[in-house]
This record gives sequence, structure tokens and C-alpha cells, in this order.
Amino acid sequence: MSNSSSALVWVDNYRGAFYPVDLTAEPAPIYSKYNKQSVKSLVNICCSYIVKDSTMTLEAIQVVPQGLCIPLMIEALFNNKDRAIEVLLAHWPMESFSLRLLAPNLFVSLLPLYNDAYLSDIVRRGMSYTTTLVHRFIQCLKNRHPTKLKYLDMTGYPTAEIVLYYLATHCLLAFNENRQQKLVEQYNDTVSYAASREDMDSDYPSLEAVESLLPDGCLVVKLDAFVTSESTFCELCKALKVSTFPGSKIRLCLQRLGATQLGAAAVNLILTQISGEHLTALQLRYNSLTCDDLVTLIPAIKRLKNLTSLDLACNNINFSSNFTPTQQISELLNCLPKLIRLDLSNNRVKCLLRRILCDMSQSLKYLRLAACGLRLNDLTYLSMSHHASGLQEVDLSSNGLSTATDILCSFFTAVKSSLMVLELEDCGLTNDQLQRFQTYISKMEKLMYLNLAQNTLSFQVLQDFTKYTASNPSVKCLRISYPQECYSDAEFSLDSLKVDTVNKLQEIINDVCKLHPRDKPLQLIFVELTDVEMEQTQYEI
Repeated sequence: MSNSSSALVWVDNYRGAFYPVDLTAEPAPIYSKYNKQSVKSLVNICCSYIVKDSTMTLEAIQVVPQGLCIPLMIEALFNNKDRAIEVLLAHWPMESFSLRLLAPNLFVSLLPLYNDAYLSDIVRRGMSYTTTLVHRFIQCLKNRHPTKLKYLDMTGYPTAEIVLYYLATHCLLAFNENRQQKLVEQYNDTVSYAASREDMDSDYPSLEAVESLLPDGCLVVKLDAFVTSESTFCELCKALKVSTFPGSKIRLCLQRLGATQLGAAAVNLILTQISGEHLTALQLRYNSLTCDDLVTLIPAIKRLKNLTSLDLACNNINFSSNFTPTQQISELLNCLPKLIRLDLSNNRVKCLLRRILCDMSQSLKYLRLAACGLRLNDLTYLSMSHHASGLQEVDLSSNGLSTATDILCSFFTAVKSSLMVLELEDCGLTNDQLQRFQTYISKMEKLMYLNLAQNTLSFQVLQDFTKYTASNPSVKCLRISYPQECYSDAEFSLDSLKVDTVNKLQEIINDVCKLHPRDKPLQLIFVELTDVEMEQTQYEI
């Protein structure tokens, strides 16, 4: 798949522990190339027509029953009719507005696991929802629309950083305006009191109240925030601080926070401003955090009692050389009773996985340990721990597993009744290993997605493995690299060998499906093998 940087947003932040994916659902109904469009009801057809024009929407909202504003908003969001959205927000009949009840869940199906183009599309769509809502919400305030809206919930959908900055700025403006109004009132009260005294000069002029853009009551905006720049970080910290003040008119509440490229000090500062009651997901990638830095963050993270997802990937945390901090971090994980999704990828775990995870009372459902330098004792613990029976998604990619055959077989047995996603990309797996694994893979009861890309394997082994995998009706998608024969100095064209490989494996899948009927055939995803030793190999199909 070709990934053009100009066509795709940076999707790394939105893949992994941060946004759980509903693997059993169909792809988001955004683009017909991913999902068949369902037949709309008459109500939805009429609403879709009405929201095309904001004037028509305004006229309709005056006469239709209040319950119809919900399908009107659904169609306005789906078709990105921002002016109609502003009209509907201004006349919203309820005090609360929850985006996840009106827009489709975007993080669904297996596609976000391997298709960057699809993930980019749904992230863009999510950002379009939140951008439109924030802009039109602020416009409603500026235009003094008498809306009943008191609570705007946009959680579950990413918010662009520039939109977060815009919202935080208006939160501060609202606070400063409220403070200015109070100062004007105090001044005028003082002048009025002075005028009532006969012995005092009453020539002091009264100040006129500034035209207010504030709502009559307090408005709460709940959202998912991604922060990478210093300017947004500073503005958000101030907005979160004033949101705790009694006189604040617009209050920000974060459910998910992604803080990237800020450093330990900045991360610690923003965590101290966040309500520990509401935050459920925390992503701290690319902050150059060390073990000692993470220890300094422990008091702030301990407050997050409702945290379910923690992403510490791509930092400089070396657990293997810092036993005391590792013990403290283990105690931290034990203090997060709802944590079920953990990403430690690209940190040095080597031989200390047991020490890190053993104190947790609950079992993890999502565990990503890519490029962690795992050793045999780490895998042994994982296969025997209390986490094994509950694991649904595991990523062990970029760890040298060529000598871990028996332990991996034990792990497969331990997770066979729960595991849905297994990623073993670039693990140095051998042909002999894959032949051992195929029996275990075929017996996994819930496995839906298997990633074996970037492992140098022969065509014959891939044939046998595909046959076993296709016989497991739960497996929906198998991601592999082309066999090593496609990269040898054979007399045939390399491209033709790849085509032949695809056709042959597809034939095997079709034959297996005749013997083991399933709803949909096993989907094969092929990727180029980037690191392969060139060999003189005879390729036969």
C-alpha cells in the first residue's frame, strides 16, 4: 500500500492503546469502498434534504417535534453541513449534547490495524466532527443564541490541535470577561455609594458594562486532547486551571490526553491540572522519558483512578538497568485498578516483565511490547501469568523470537480462548517455527487478526500455514510478506512470482472454504519483505 504523506494524516497517535477498536463491527459507514451503504428511512431522507440549507433547517426546527432534531443533527454531521449544525445547536432542546450518540463509532473493524489510508480517513472524519462542533458552538455564544445547551461531549473523536488551542483560548477569554464584569460592577457600586454620601465628591463617572459574550450559566466541554506544541500546551494548562475556578463560565474536561514531544516537566505540569476523576486514557509517546522521569510522574498519574489505557511507547525507559524505579512503576500500575490497556513498546523491558506486571490485581486485555528486547523469561511469565487468560490483543513485534518456539506454543495455549489480535511482525521467525505454530493457531477460538509480516519464510511453509489458518473460521485477516523465493535471483520475473504466490494461496483458501464454510473467506494482506538474504533458490509452483 502506498502511503503518501500529503494524503494521510499522522495516524500513529490514533493506533494502539489510546482508542479501543471494536473488532467485530463492520467498517465505519463513511465511504462506500469500505462498506455497503444501508437503505435510509424516510425520516432520514427528509432530514438529509432539510439540512442542505440552513434557512430551511431554521424553519423546520420551529415546527417539527423536538425529537426530530436528533435525526436532523445526525444527517447534518454525516454530510458536514456546518451552518445547519449551528442552527441546530442554537435551538437544541436538551441541556446535553453527546457526539458519540449522534455520529457513528469510527474505530471499528480490523481495517485500522493495518490500513493506514482507512485510519487516516476516519481520523479526518472525526476531526471534522469536532472542528465543526467547536466552531459552531463558539459562534452560538458570540451570536447570543438562547440555547439550552449546558454540556457538550465530544469524547471518542479526535480533536485537531489547532481546534484545541482555539477552544482553550475562548475558555480563557470567557473567564477574563467574567472577571472584568465583576470589576466593573464593584467600581459602579463604589461610585453609587460615594454619590449617596453628602460629604463626598460624586463626580466620578460610572463605567458601562462590556457587551457580554458569555452564556448565562456554566458550559462544560468534554473532549479528547492531543498536544504536541508548546503554545497549545501553555494555553491548555491555563484553560484547565481556570476551569476549576467557581466563576468559570466555560469549563474544559478531558477524557483522553495525548501529550507528545513535551518532556517530563511539561507532562507533569499538565497532569496536575487535569481532573483525576474523568481521564480514562493517557498517551505519553516521544517525550524522551527515562525511568527516573517516570518516577517523578507517579504522584500525578496515581490520581487517575479511572485510567483504563496507558501508552508509554517510544521513550527512553530502561527497566533493565533501574531496579528501584522499576519497582516503583510496578506499584504505580497496581494503583490503577481499571487499567486494562498498556503499551510499553520501544522501551527496554529485558528480563523484567514479571516485575513490571505482577502486582496488578486485574488482568490486561491489551498489551503491546514491540521492540522491548524481550527474553525467554519474559515470555515464560506472560504465558503463565494471570494476564494470559484475559488478553485480547497482543503485539510482540520486533523482538527476537527465533529461539522461543516452545514458550510461544505455551503462550498460544494459554490465550487460545481469549486472544483476538496477535502481531508477530519482524520477529525472526523461522520455517520450522511456523510449522510448529500452525496447529496452535488453528485451535485459537477467537483469533481474528494475525500479523506475520517481515519474517523470512518459504513458499511451501506459507502454503501449509495458510491452509491451517483458513481452517479456523474465526480468523478474518492474515498479514504476511511475500516468501523469500520472490527475492532470490531466480530466472523468473520477481513480480510474476509475487502474482503467482497470491494466486496460489488464494486457491488454497478457496479450497479450504469448501470444506470449512465461513461467512467470508480469509483475507490475505501482502507486504514487501524489507530485510531478506538473497539466495539462489529454485521456485516451483
